[in-house]
Amino acid sequence: MPAPVGSTEAGSAAVKAETAKRVLQANHDFTVPDPVAALVADDSATMSFMNLGRVQLEIGGSMIESPGGTKPLRVMVIGRQGDHVRAAVDLPTARFSVWTTANQFYSVLQNEQSVQFDATGPTGALASATLHEGARVRRLARRGDYTKVRYVGAMQIEGWVPESALGLAVTARRATGRISRGHRAQHVAPGAVVRADTMWASTPVAVVASGYLVDLVKDRKDGWWEVEYLDGDIEVHGFWSRTSPPASVVVEREADPPPPLVTPNETIPSGTCLHSQIESDQVGYVVGDVGGELVASSVPGWWSLALDTPWGPITFGVQGPSAIELVACAPPNTVPPTKLTVP
Repeated sequence: MPAPVGSTEAGSAAVKAETAKRVLQANHDFTVPDPVAALVADDSATMSFMNLGRVQLEIGGSMIESPGGTKPLRVMVIGRQGDHVRAAVDLPTARFSVWTTANQFYSVLQNEQSVQFDATGPTGALASATLHEGARVRRLARRGDYTKVRYVGAMQIEGWVPESALGLAVTARRATGRISRGHRAQHVAPGAVVRADTMWASTPVAVVASGYLVDLVKDRKDGWWEVEYLDGDIEVHGFWSRTSPPASVVVEREADPPPPLVTPNETIPSGTCLHSQIESDQVGYVVGDVGGELVASSVPGWWSLALDTPWGPITFGVQGPSAIELVACAPPNTVPPTKLTVP
């Protein structure tokens, strides 16, 4: 039966309104009525980025140490109490929430912003760098209503944006790679500097990080080119010379190797409910039938379950009369059905 005229638009508006509410909530204290239901993956929901820093399954619980590294993990903020932030972690084998501090998160641009630079030399009128909504940045310094940030992607950009433009969450979107406007592309090496004018002493606008192409807009003679770069996160316009000395680039480091991996002794049924510890709150559930290290506890009907995660093995509490009859709590139609059968 065809949908009523306008129903699609109404549904889309409702989704946008709910997402906008979540973005706003992420910057203030809030709780969700059902933390387990809030773990359901949603492409139209919000996204945030956190370091693999120290986390807890519950406030006041055992601390799970950081494995190191600076490459962020994409999560969804589902609660906040002051400086404590609750994040939903979506892994191929499990979904669960962790508590950490706000300073473990990257800031994300809430709207498009033109970057203001610390002028270290001449700056031409054509030079600019723009951070688009959703670009993730590191905070470096604060001065009045402005915050100095560093963006690292295809390009590395450092400069000042309004503090009000930064938050923990933004509407989820797909990553967009390099966009060409039809100019001739030029291969460049990491460390190549896009400057604000056609001289080595001019203010840096951006440094090539993981990217390898810029668009040549116009030959400015004496070895200098007017160039631009555009993708889903940034837009850069400035000047580049192949003889200009390179600059240093910050590299996001993968996490250190985790502790020894779990040695599975049981296959855990899909949907099995994960608790922060024995006889404690629900914090997540298993996705698909997965291998885990299951050990009976001293409390009848409760087990300890160790699963591999980006932090290394994390031990949860699970409940059930037997290893194959563990209590499930995954919301309907959110995980694959288990293929295990009770003997």
